[in-house]
Amino acid sequence: MDTHSLKAIRAELDMTQEAMADLLQCDPVGYRRYESGGRSIPSYIARSVHAVLFLHRKNALSKFQKFLEDDLTV
Repeated sequence: MDTHSLKAIRAELDMTQEAMADLLQCDPVGYRRYESGGRSIPSYIARSVHAVLFLHRKNALSKFQKFLEDDLTV
């Protein structure tokens, strides 16, 4: 995954960099560096981004986010 793909996916998801970092559970500064090319994108971030995109395209991302919120409060 390259920076262009990462930005394009975030744009399709209509998320800010901060929201994307929160969803991926990574540092917002680190996420900005992934997008700017200041840091290489780790494979676990690339896989997670693809999983999020898959859920979005299947109209399941909001359900997944709710599940994560509910699971963290248990």
